[in-house]
Amino acid sequence: MKEILKEKSAATFYRMVMAQIQKYDENFSKLSLYFQKTGTGDRLKIDKPHFACCVDALPNRKSDYDESVTWTHEGKTYCLYLEFTPKDLETAFIPKFNVAYANVFSIEKNAGEYILLSLQQDVGEAMDENDQPDKIQLKANFEQKIFFGAPGTGKSFKIDDPEKGYGLKDVDESRKFRTTFHPDYDYAQFVGAYKPKKELNNTTNKEELTYSFVPQVFAKAYAAAWRSYLKGNKEDVFLVIEEINRGNCAQIFGDIFQLLDRNGKGFSDYSIDIDSDFADWLRTDSKDGLQKVWKEYINFRYKKDDEEICPASETKIALPPNLNILATMNTSDQSLFPMDSAFKRRFDWEYVPIRYAKDSDCGDDWKADEFKIVIGDSMYMWLDFLKKVNADIYDATQSEDKQMGEFFIKPKSDDLKIAFNEFRSKVLFYLWDSVYKDETERQAVFHFPYGDGDGKINSVTFQSLFGKDAEAIVNKIMENLKVEKVTA
Repeated sequence: MKEILKEKSAATFYRMVMAQIQKYDENFSKLSLYFQKTGTGDRLKIDKPHFACCVDALPNRKSDYDESVTWTHEGKTYCLYLEFTPKDLETAFIPKFNVAYANVFSIEKNAGEYILLSLQQDVGEAMDENDQPDKIQLKANFEQKIFFGAPGTGKSFKIDDPEKGYGLKDVDESRKFRTTFHPDYDYAQFVGAYKPKKELNNTTNKEELTYSFVPQVFAKAYAAAWRSYLKGNKEDVFLVIEEINRGNCAQIFGDIFQLLDRNGKGFSDYSIDIDSDFADWLRTDSKDGLQKVWKEYINFRYKKDDEEICPASETKIALPPNLNILATMNTSDQSLFPMDSAFKRRFDWEYVPIRYAKDSDCGDDWKADEFKIVIGDSMYMWLDFLKKVNADIYDATQSEDKQMGEFFIKPKSDDLKIAFNEFRSKVLFYLWDSVYKDETERQAVFHFPYGDGDGKINSVTFQSLFGKDAEAIVNKIMENLKVEKVTA
């Protein structure tokens, strides 16, 4: 870790950081994931603060902008807005920056000063030695990234989508390997283990119990990537981990964790020793292992800083540059098995936001703005409800973790209408169980009184949604949240 910049003024520090980072990332492609257009698209913001303006649409007060730092975003050239306040910097810019450049840079505040740190020594040195806008390529073209956000924001879809994501939908099955972590998932299920199986003995013509290494998703992806790399086509291989934080990552990855440190060439910086059964499988399996490229594998060398490196051997493994590891994480589940900072640092992080309206990042199949909730004779737009209930969730929890994404529920019918039973059993149960069950002070969604006389309910609970007044109570929830009724 190396200190690159230090400055007390928020606005000055912000300008210095952007000028320095542009040497590494010309168009702020990592940070651009958080850019939001305002108005006609001539201005950009990050959360609430005004961040940049299109050069062709600068107002008369050009002194408010820095035209020396310009970049291209979606076909337009933008320059920096200068009046960044400490609040803008600390609540909007720095959190997004530290996620966008998690493997490379970090911004901290200490004793009233803002500090830009380099997390990779060679990057810091390169930037210090060269004060010109040369673009520094940090790493080979591999991805090691976690997509995170509220449940239902389309994180898995982003991985699969050929237009707006990584296009795994169109990748051949032999080059993609998918698994889902859960609380009981372990190293043997991830890598492989010695297991018994029955085989026919040709001499006795009887089935006998034998033991052999049974590879799992990591071992298969690892071998597939090296086979492709050594055959010369170097096609990307993808290991996709759904719900990565629902499993104990330290237990599941074990010493494979060490392989996640990767150098500028894309290979693991450090190789690890593997069990003899795993090594034997790599060497002898002709279908899924490395038997057909074994000599090339153990003799492979590459140069790094004039040094010849042998990444793997008969008993050691190291990741090749064409092995990509992509994962998804629901923020609502992050308390199951918290990840330590060392594990987090080895991944890039991309936030997948909740979308309350269709925008340029939505594919043609994005139809959440057409979803309607049907409650008896009443109908409501799903996104109107979502926006208002998410605001109430934030007020109740002071956190975005329990909010829902636009695809938390999908209509089962072609008319894009969400039936009452589906809405009650999936959405309202989630709200009761995850947010409002113990939150009795707020009375918009649950815990409000309903009715009068003998049938009066003093405090509406989830159980209340299964009585004779169920639909009327849910309509009252919509009224409390100020969700407008719509017509068919």
